[in-house]
Amino acid sequence: MDKQQPSHNKQNNAAKNWLVYTGMAFELFGIIGVFVAVGYFLDKQFSTQPFLLILLLLVGTAAAFYRIYKSTVSK
Repeated sequence: MDKQQPSHNKQNNAAKNWLVYTGMAFELFGIIGVFVAVGYFLDKQFSTQPFLLILLLLVGTAAAFYRIYKSTVSK
């Protein structure tokens, strides 16, 4: 019975890791998507196509990767 415990724990850890990294992927795309949407909206308002869209895409990408970096380093 003791030998089954580690196997069960490994499965739980694998599932937990899978969920954590899947969540990070959704977070990455969510952050970038919000920045792109705001850039698109601001470009329409100020008629600056595609300057703000590209600028906020780059800022959003940097922010998303920084968030992922901080999440993985703290563990």
